[in-house]
Amino acid sequence: MPQRPVDAVVFDLDGTLVDTLGALPRVYAAAIREIGGREVAEDEIVATWHMGPSPVLLGHFLEDASLVPAALECFYDELATAMARVRLFPGIDDLLTELRASGVSVGVLTNATRRNAEHVMQRAGLDARIDALTTADEVPSKPRPDGLLDLCRRFGVSPGNTLMVGDSWTDLEAADGAGTRSVHAAWTERGRCRLTRPAHHVCVAHPQGMAAIFRP
Repeated sequence: MPQRPVDAVVFDLDGTLVDTLGALPRVYAAAIREIGGREVAEDEIVATWHMGPSPVLLGHFLEDASLVPAALECFYDELATAMARVRLFPGIDDLLTELRASGVSVGVLTNATRRNAEHVMQRAGLDARIDALTTADEVPSKPRPDGLLDLCRRFGVSPGNTLMVGDSWTDLEAADGAGTRSVHAAWTERGRCRLTRPAHHVCVAHPQGMAAIFRP
């Protein structure tokens, strides 16, 4: 049976395109501490990624909801410093170049806020290389499929001809819900360790392995 064409590829951002997950828990912990909240372990923060964008995560750890706006500003201040040297994972630059040359639409779907995502993308040199961005302050966060379906509509493509590429179960469950094909981005040790859900998705160990999936 011939392989379906790939008209669009949608990537998760943190931990898939850019190597930020080592720094982000520290950014959250510093912001919470600075605003007077309790000491929060990095593992606690990672366990909340699926809950939604930064205001939701900060509110989860702060007893006083009125502190969230101030904590968010602290978060963005800390983020600016932490992301000063953010880089794409090895092989992502070549993958994006090949996708664009092949006429494939490229999107990003993230559980970050737009302000957060745009800052990271600009620092990593991604902002001019992505056709569309959807964030969790615009649609329900992953694993809900809303954002993925939104990008399919914006690109004018069928979910069945779209790939969702991500390093965690939230990305893969969003793909299941939207009816898109899915790729587990296992090109970092963190990505390989974080997937604990049933492995019925295609697993790719390096970005260059994506070529076998999207090429006709």
